Amino acid sequence: MIFQASKDTLVRIITIGTSILLLSAIVILYASAGFDLWYALLLLLCAIFFVAYLYRPLYYNVEQATLSIKRPINSVNIALYDIKKASLITQDDLGMAIRLFASGGMWGYYGFFYSFKMGKMWWYVTQRKNYVLIQTTDDTQYLLSPDQPEQLINALNKF
Repeated sequence: MIFQASKDTLVRIITIGTSILLLSAIVILYASAGFDLWYALLLLLCAIFFVAYLYRPLYYNVEQATLSIKRPINSVNIALYDIKKASLITQDDLGMAIRLFASGGMWGYYGFFYSFKMGKMWWYVTQRKNYVLIQTTDDTQYLLSPDQPEQLINALNKF
């Protein structure tokens, strides 16, 4: 069963704004510094965008006793028997969080984060609502943001 992960307005604004900002910086550097520096920065920018684009969460899928967080490459798979708890949480439950090794808005919010209320967690979030917290038997925490969070929890509880 597939659960969509729509991007919220802030993700779209951050992605477009960052793109414009970085492209503007390249144009300014090209005009002032010459081709060599411009070419190096263009390659760096393309690499950053490409990696961020490839690791963004697309949707969530529950089938064959597995919860899959689908990405263009390296989808994350969690065996349903490893899930200790799946629950809805709010921004207040989450509290303030910081990125440890993550994208904070470019194509979504994904990677390794630290919540001051909940500790270390892996985020695969595309919007700042509909939070579903997955806790596994090894105490790893995953934060998801499906368009229909209750239906995802129901699908997880069927197994």
